[in-house]
Amino acid sequence: MKNSTPFEVADIVAKLLKGQTLNDDEEKRFNDWISSDQANELLFEQLKNSAEFDAYLAKTEKINVEQALNSVYSRSANKPSGKRVVMRWVAYAAAIVLPLLLVWSAYNWSNKAPIEGGVALEQSGIQPGGSKAVLYLANGNQIELDMVGNQVIEEDDGTLIETTNQEIKYNEAGGQTAAQGSSLKNTIFIPRKGEFTLTLADGTKVWLNSETTLEYPTQFGADKREVNLTGEAFFEVTKDAARPFIVNVKGVAVKVLGTSFNVQAYGKENTVTTTLVTGKVMLESQLNKAHQEVILQPGMQSIISEQEKIVINQVDPLLYAAWKDGEFRFENKPLEEILESLQRWYDVEIVYENQAMKTKRFTGDLKRYAEINTHLDMISLTTNVQFEIKNHIVYVR
Repeated sequence: MKNSTPFEVADIVAKLLKGQTLNDDEEKRFNDWISSDQANELLFEQLKNSAEFDAYLAKTEKINVEQALNSVYSRSANKPSGKRVVMRWVAYAAAIVLPLLLVWSAYNWSNKAPIEGGVALEQSGIQPGGSKAVLYLANGNQIELDMVGNQVIEEDDGTLIETTNQEIKYNEAGGQTAAQGSSLKNTIFIPRKGEFTLTLADGTKVWLNSETTLEYPTQFGADKREVNLTGEAFFEVTKDAARPFIVNVKGVAVKVLGTSFNVQAYGKENTVTTTLVTGKVMLESQLNKAHQEVILQPGMQSIISEQEKIVINQVDPLLYAAWKDGEFRFENKPLEEILESLQRWYDVEIVYENQAMKTKRFTGDLKRYAEINTHLDMISLTTNVQFEIKNHIVYVR
């Protein structure tokens, strides 16, 4: 069994505090958590014996992490006046009880006057991104896909391209594969604050994140299926034993037959990170000037850079695919990496007035379609990082 996330632990603890019965899986997860650290046991006893928390539970029919988060989001510019209580809990269990801290904060905030929060905001919150993409056809025409609505475009080779405001789908002309070297090339570009979904001619589905470019043929040949990527994309590859699927990205070739995986390699970064969800992939790298090959199994992640050999880690792959399902999920990630993700999605600039804050670590699940200040306030709530937003610049202190 993989380790439980903090949010899963919080759901289980809240269930116990309400006197509900755990199922076998929940009981196992709870026992693993409670036995992993004496601080967890102390925290649970404190929660169980808290008169204030019992009173809150007694007057609330339902309490769960989602409800608490919604309350926090609605008050995102405010800090709880019971800050000393929150900080005492942090001393017991740090980030692992973040959701419970938020439950407690939501309760306190519901009855107390707001005071100055950890994020200084512009008058209106910075909105999240959405479906946005530009398609470059082989003849040089450019189409803003988020503006065209439902229509069918025919390429010069007869390929039909179905478009909507959120996705684009290719169909091989007459169900035929392209002759060697004869296929037309299209390119799709996702700007900042953008995301889009693409279905290639073989049925492979690709989710494209902000600041991403994918070049691909309108029809695949008879021997292989090959695309070129910069940025981040999640692939669900249609199985075809006769035609391996190859993603070329910054000197690395990711080869598969039928599987799902995430690839991240933004232009300014010198690494290629591949995370496998299902199936099996083979990586061939020329990044560090020495040909290397490695095979990934589900739950494995490879990080390849120009300076280092291939590094393989065992991870929860769903953390790295959550962006396509409307969430940012971070597990003990440095603030610099988190803010880079937010920068691309909200089209803001990040300025560090305190460079030491870059290495601060955070664990949590953030809603991808919320205003940016909700995320910054949540980070500020559980760390000593302070933010100010001015003219689409996030100042980190």
